[in-house]
Amino acid sequence: MIRPLFPLKPGEKTPLKANYKAQASSDSEVIRGWLKAGYNLGYCPSMGGETVIDLDKHGDKDGEEAFAEWEDSIGKHLPATLTVITPSGGKHLYYKGVAPYDKLGFLPGVDIICSKRYVVAPGSKTEKGVYTLNYPGEPAELPQWFIDEMNRIRRRPASKDPDKETISTVSLVVEPNSDANVAKAIGIIANWPEAFEGERNHSLFMLACELCKTGVTELRARELYREHGIDRLHYGADEAEWHEVAQTIRSAYTDKAAEFGANSHEAAIRMLDVTEEADVPDTWDGLVSLNVPQRKWLIQDWLSADPGSVQLFAGRGGTGKSLIALMLCHCLSTGEPWLGQEIKHRAKTLFVTCEDSRDEVARRVKKIAATYGDRAKDGSLVRIWSRQGKSNMLAVQGAGNVVAVGPFFAKLKAECFRHFGNDGGLLVLDTVADFSAVNENDRTQVSQFIKAILSDLATTAGISIMLLAHPNKAGASYSGSTAWEGSVRSSWFLRWKDQDKNKNDKIGGQLVLQLSKSNTSMAGKEIVLEYDQNFLPKVVEQAAEDTAVKDLIVRMIEEAVKEGNPFGRDKKSRRPILFAEIEDPVTGVKLDEKEIGNLVASLLAEGRIYVHKTNKNNFLDLTDGKTKEN
Repeated sequence: MIRPLFPLKPGEKTPLKANYKAQASSDSEVIRGWLKAGYNLGYCPSMGGETVIDLDKHGDKDGEEAFAEWEDSIGKHLPATLTVITPSGGKHLYYKGVAPYDKLGFLPGVDIICSKRYVVAPGSKTEKGVYTLNYPGEPAELPQWFIDEMNRIRRRPASKDPDKETISTVSLVVEPNSDANVAKAIGIIANWPEAFEGERNHSLFMLACELCKTGVTELRARELYREHGIDRLHYGADEAEWHEVAQTIRSAYTDKAAEFGANSHEAAIRMLDVTEEADVPDTWDGLVSLNVPQRKWLIQDWLSADPGSVQLFAGRGGTGKSLIALMLCHCLSTGEPWLGQEIKHRAKTLFVTCEDSRDEVARRVKKIAATYGDRAKDGSLVRIWSRQGKSNMLAVQGAGNVVAVGPFFAKLKAECFRHFGNDGGLLVLDTVADFSAVNENDRTQVSQFIKAILSDLATTAGISIMLLAHPNKAGASYSGSTAWEGSVRSSWFLRWKDQDKNKNDKIGGQLVLQLSKSNTSMAGKEIVLEYDQNFLPKVVEQAAEDTAVKDLIVRMIEEAVKEGNPFGRDKKSRRPILFAEIEDPVTGVKLDEKEIGNLVASLLAEGRIYVHKTNKNNFLDLTDGKTKEN
């Protein structure tokens, strides 16, 4: 395996260019050329579907020793794997599979590099020495227990100032430093076993972990230890020792903040916090001056190409959601129209199904290929992964109504990085019930699954996600909480055209695919379909605009005529309809001038409204007679 590498500045660890990921190459000739030119090499583990554990060694900080102690403390050890020795004597341990998140300071001197950061590749040189291979075997698989531990810990960097309390120790659910919590903490200190030389620091760390669990803040824990704990552990009596005590308590609270109190807000924050980037509010002027790229579309208005977007595609079983999604994958790879819609950009796709076997998927693919022909310019653009009968959970319920990543998350993330690279594209998940163990009726859990699990995956991998789902028994376009539709950027709904809206019985006939929600375009667009003899959907008609919006405009025009103050079509008329206050009945979004103009033009073309011309005004009416203006 030749990993995708990129050039670093000669003798340094800094990328040659800011967009270093775009420079990454697996071409051995290109890489040799960089080395001959004196460049060092960098590697983003995520691009190779890998994780690197960086064991640093600087001064008193020994990451290898800290990591070994941590492994011993939990009774589990990582397998031997491909290892690179750094110039400082540290180690880079390479493992197959992508960890849930990057983590600088996972332990003292230990960093986890997987998604957004890079490491210096072997063969590179700095003034301190050369990065060399020490264990050149193949990378071992990253064990599931390590992923589980990362999800549990979700640690954050500690403040460098031990006398400054971190915000992370303040809970919004557990009342910090309540009388009961403080009394419990004092009792724990009073009954803590005495410690002596050689065991005091470890004993203090474990004590601080228990104090954190009681719901007292880090600052209060230090105060209580100073008052009640120094005599128990014989540690911290002088100022030099007290500085070490404060650092140890800080380290414990950083480790264990996810266990602050019971069912605390910290648990949610820790389990969902997967980035280390600065998170501060923007100023108004800053956003005004921000150079924002144009919105990207795979299919105009229907399917966003913006990284991080999640879309819901719901429809009753038997309507053909999976088949339509497979056709979409094919058309995105070839660039040919999908259900009459223009493909704006060809793209890679990964279709993951839990409902159909590999054989059943193959039958559908053969049917699509026979109908469309062999037009794919590059068959590698589409990947189809049948996961029927396997564990596919991306999200599971944790403690305190918190959602945590499931066992399949890391494997899917690694596959996304391998397949999409830096190219972007669409990940299709079929269906939501197979990927999520959260309570579908719980708004908080649904929102966490969409926004913290799926959106993070989409953002990190630089892709869009389409989530297939079944409606509920009442016929709504999704099953469970309204948070399903509220949390996604857009949603499609596939239904039988003549279906009773109050029932969900399958009746056959024509189908309507509706853009039922869109945060970035006008919702309500429809495509009417019917299946041919090969059970492949064909377009019957396209309802270009939302029927509900059109009906609203027709009613407004009718009422305006009755009131004697009719709307005019153009801006110069006495009462331009272009400036009317009109909200989309489906989304509640106010229509702009251009959208109103397009709808009016469509209604005129359909013959539902007419323009009456007079000497004074051109106004809109529902009849084609020469109705006089009042």
